[in-house]
Amino acid sequence: SGKRRAFVSVETIHPAYVKGVIKAPLSKSVLQRAIMLAALTEGETKISIGNPCDDVASALEAASQLGAAVEINGEKVSIKGFANPPHSLVYCGKSALCARVASIVASLYKTPITISGDKQLCSRPAFMIEEALSKAGCNVKSTGGYFPITVCGPLRGGTITLDCSLTSQHLSGFLMALPLCSEDSEVHVEPLFSAPYARLTQKMVAERGGNIYVEDSLRIWRISGGCKFHPVEVMPEGDWSGASFLLCAAALKGEITVTGLRSDTFQGDKEIVEVLKIAGASVECEDSSVSVRRNTLRPFVFDAADFPDLVPPLVALASSCKGESVLIGVSRLAYKESNRIKALIEEFLKLGIDIHERDGNLVIKGGIARGGEVSSRGDHRIAMALAIAALRAKGSVKITGSECVSKSYPSFFGDLRSCLTV
Repeated sequence: SGKRRAFVSVETIHPAYVKGVIKAPLSKSVLQRAIMLAALTEGETKISIGNPCDDVASALEAASQLGAAVEINGEKVSIKGFANPPHSLVYCGKSALCARVASIVASLYKTPITISGDKQLCSRPAFMIEEALSKAGCNVKSTGGYFPITVCGPLRGGTITLDCSLTSQHLSGFLMALPLCSEDSEVHVEPLFSAPYARLTQKMVAERGGNIYVEDSLRIWRISGGCKFHPVEVMPEGDWSGASFLLCAAALKGEITVTGLRSDTFQGDKEIVEVLKIAGASVECEDSSVSVRRNTLRPFVFDAADFPDLVPPLVALASSCKGESVLIGVSRLAYKESNRIKALIEEFLKLGIDIHERDGNLVIKGGIARGGEVSSRGDHRIAMALAIAALRAKGSVKITGSECVSKSYPSFFGDLRSCLTV
C-alpha cells in the first residue's frame, strides 16, 4: 500500500492588470472567536460561515471536541455549548489561534484534555500557555514548550500574568474563559502586540454578556467572574487580512473594489488603507467597501509590530516602490506558519528583488521582478504575496504549494483570476 503523497498544486501567474469588484472572504478572526465563544454558551448560537477556510473548519471541529453540539447546514452553523462531555483530544489542524484558545477553554474542565494539530501547528510555541496556566493552579504539560499540550483544570480565576511577546492569541483565550470562572480576575500583560485583536475579543465577549475592563495602557485587564454567556446570531464581517492582498494587487497593477469590509472594524489589518495612502496609491473608502487604484508608488516606512499579517502583502507592494521601504518590528514573523522573515527574503530574492533583514527590520529595495519558480513554503500568506508581486514581473511566476491558501482564503486564486485583464 505505502503512504499517500500530499497533494501539491502549482499556480502560474502571468504579468497582467487587475480590474474588478470582489467580495472579501469572511473574517476568520471573527469566525474562530465566535465559534469558540459559542462552545462556551448555553443555548443555540447561529453563525453564517460562508465557504469556510481550513482554520474555520478546525475551530468547528475543536468546538465539537470540547463538548459543543455543532450542526452545519449549508453556509450556516448552529452551535450549542456544553451539550456533551469534552473529548480527551482536541485536534486543531494548522490553526494556532484555535489551539491557543482551545488550550485555555480546556482548562475550565477537571479532566485532562490534550490540544494538538498537524506538524506545522506542532512547531508553534505553547510555552507561554503552559507557564500561565501552571501559575493559575492548573496541571499543564506541553511538548518541550510546543504543541501538543495537555491541560487539566479547573481554572478558577484570580491574578494571572501573561507573556505576550510572541503572540496575544492566548490572551484572547483567557478573555473568553475567565468570565465563566467563579472568581473575578486580573490579567497582567507584558508586553502586548497585536492589541487590536485582543480588543476584538473583548468586544465579542461583551456582546455575549461578559464584563471586561482594560486600562488605557492595555497592560491590565479586569474580568468579572460568575458570568453566563447568552447566545447571539453572528453575521461576520469581511476579512481585512485577506483583502489586503487584493488591495495591494490593485495598487501594483490596476484597480479593485473589495466589498464587505466594515470601516468600524476592530480588525487591526484595516491599517492597510493608511499604508497604501502613504505609498501613493489612490484609495477611496465607503461604509462597506474599499477601492484602490494604481498610482505612482513611493517607498514607505511602517511599524508592523501590531500588524504582522500585513507584512507579506506589504513586501509585495514595496517590491514595486522606487526606493527603499522598511518594515519595522517583524521579529515575531519567525514563529508563524513558516519563518516568514526567511521565507519572504529567500523567495523574493528568487524574483530578483533586493530584500534583506537589518536590525530586526525588513528592508526592501523596489525594482522589477523577474519571472521564475518560487515556493509558498506551505504558508498561505507567502503564496498570496508572491502571486500579487507576479502581476508586475517581467515573466510568468510559478508558485508551488499554492493549495495552502485554503488555510485562510480558499477562493483567493479564483478571485484574483476573475480580475485579470490583458
